[in-house]
Amino acid sequence: PIPPLPRVHCNSTMACKRKILCLHGWRATPDVMELQSVQIQMALDDVAAFTFLPGHIASDEPFDDDIREISPDPPYYEWGSSAEAQQAAVSYVVDKMQSSGPFDVVMGFSQGAAIVTLLASAFQQARQAFSPLAAKSGPCSGVALKLASMSPPLLVVSVCGCAPVAVAAGGDPIPRITEIPSLHILGEQDEYRDSSEALLREWYSSEGSATVLYHAAGHHFPHDASGFVSALQKYL
Repeated sequence: PIPPLPRVHCNSTMACKRKILCLHGWRATPDVMELQSVQIQMALDDVAAFTFLPGHIASDEPFDDDIREISPDPPYYEWGSSAEAQQAAVSYVVDKMQSSGPFDVVMGFSQGAAIVTLLASAFQQARQAFSPLAAKSGPCSGVALKLASMSPPLLVVSVCGCAPVAVAAGGDPIPRITEIPSLHILGEQDEYRDSSEALLREWYSSEGSATVLYHAAGHHFPHDASGFVSALQKYL
């Protein structure tokens, strides 16, 4: 069973922190992403609290040996490899956001960024001329009513993101995410760089709401996170 997410409480001696929800990559664990993002957590410790959510699908096998070294014992988690499974992942994340949010930033690594993207798209569609008919016909329609009553994140973050499997209903063009600012971290040597650039090109606005940063290495968080932290701080 997946444990409930912790809440961040404010008291008289500590100011409220911005809440950042983090979705790990394919067949990894929350502990893995917590280690991957440790530089960012340390730099933002005074202003942000990080919550790491496991994927809704369990597996006995990790993505690779590096994941196994960090987290040697299964289960490992993923977000689904079909449109239906990824839409179910969005519903699962929305339920967690309702019970433990609101969250100010939602950040995904690799496959987790695909779910962050679908989530942002669903938020935007729920807020645009929402109606019961739209709720029945749109992508991730089962969560539209919930999203219409929730505050969207201030920022969505994709780190070496992969494009979602889902496509718009009826073959219509994918609605670009224009109402929620986004930050994209891409690796110049990432073997999945084409997918990260396709995600940016196909799903996000080219009119200024998306910030793009490249780091010099591969499919992981940047070794020098200073630029990443500076970009995040603008929203915290």
